[in-house]
Amino acid sequence: MRRIKGVSVRQMHDGSGDERKNIFAFSVPIMLELLLTSVIGTGTQYYLNGFSKDAVATVGSLSFITNIVVNLYSLISVGGSILLAPMAGTGNKTKAARLIHVMIRGNFLFGVLCSTLSVVFTFPLMKMMHLDPSLYGMGAQYLIVSCGFSVIQSLLTTYIAIFRSFCQMRSVLAANFIVYISCFTGNAAIYYLVPRGYQNLIMYTSTGIMGQILGVLFLAVRLHKTFWNSLTIEEKRGERIRISDFFRILKNILSYGIFGGSEVLVYVAGLTICTSLIGMVGTRALLIKSYLAIIGGYMEIFMTGFSLAAFPLIGQNFGRGDYDKMRKNFSWAVWYSILFTTVTGALFLIFGRNFLRLFTQDKELIRDTMAILILQIIMEVAKAPVAVEAMAMKAIGATVVPFLLDILSGSLEVLTAWLLGIRLGMGLKGIFIGYIVEVSFRSVVLWFIWQKDTREYKIRMMKEKIDKRE
Repeated sequence: MRRIKGVSVRQMHDGSGDERKNIFAFSVPIMLELLLTSVIGTGTQYYLNGFSKDAVATVGSLSFITNIVVNLYSLISVGGSILLAPMAGTGNKTKAARLIHVMIRGNFLFGVLCSTLSVVFTFPLMKMMHLDPSLYGMGAQYLIVSCGFSVIQSLLTTYIAIFRSFCQMRSVLAANFIVYISCFTGNAAIYYLVPRGYQNLIMYTSTGIMGQILGVLFLAVRLHKTFWNSLTIEEKRGERIRISDFFRILKNILSYGIFGGSEVLVYVAGLTICTSLIGMVGTRALLIKSYLAIIGGYMEIFMTGFSLAAFPLIGQNFGRGDYDKMRKNFSWAVWYSILFTTVTGALFLIFGRNFLRLFTQDKELIRDTMAILILQIIMEVAKAPVAVEAMAMKAIGATVVPFLLDILSGSLEVLTAWLLGIRLGMGLKGIFIGYIVEVSFRSVVLWFIWQKDTREYKIRMMKEKIDKRE
């Protein structure tokens, strides 16, 4: 069967050295993309901090709500990716085209629904996060724009999932470059050109929406050129779907996406509850958490890069039945993720004070942030293998057990954070210890689950199951 022109993973040869190179080759564009995201995020935080510290605290508190809304779209994008990556490996263009149609249309409709509901429940959401009532005005501005227009994010998420399934990491890098440069430029223009008395959070949040629109347009045109134009007349006839076909394919997507996508939702929900606990500690704790989130974004570049690179490689090798290379991709991604995350954490431990001076000159605030930074680094290193393990399990269609594990570990996280941080009065330190307990537990358990599920007889059964879903 022919491979999908322009979107198939490159030819790989036997040997662990080649698998190591493949992980690096596909992870580098992702890491550049994430580095760009972190740098632009730092710039955005700088402008937001200059505009208003209340705005920083507001966004830091409510960003978990927007993360939940955005991650809802992974129900379709993740489920579609699990089916699409094996199709890219075997070269079935007709099935891939039908699946892509359903992914885009399905997530758009879902995005409209989520956008509407999030706007309707703006004030209950702010109360749930224990946001100070004095910040409700800013909070409403932030949620109405970021969540109300999140339908754009639903499309962007879907297109990115499609291109990553085809190992087209450079196209995703280019799209995100457009998104974040547009956002940064817009924020800079507002900060320097709009009189301070006329600035508001709506202006700063809207720049992100405009950037996402440009990113969606770029990827839509790119997909048309690299994939749709490559279809033969016969394949174009085969891609057409009826309403009944749409719902059948959507059901297949959700059979994996409900559990695979909900893993992230459960994880984010746990973090949201913990952020609510931080809100109970005080606004200063929320400010420290916001600064640490920026550092965490840089630390997660490598673990995210290697995990996202491993997903399509593992999925395509899984589709072709090349289980030995699939396992090698996993092993290299895990160990590289741990190594580079540890090195990045050490650098922040050394230069963290200088970095924090970009945002504040408050010596006590910097001191308190550095004290928690040690716990943040431990947490990120413990989380490094989890990122790869979770994506690897999704790549082979194993979503139910990891989802149940997320519920268990998330409950453990919230219980530990509440007990240490609130009940025993340890504050932010206790809450971060709760984070560490959760990711350490999940890392060890997911490792053993992967070893069990990739035994020869078990992995063949899983492949037969996913082939039937297609």
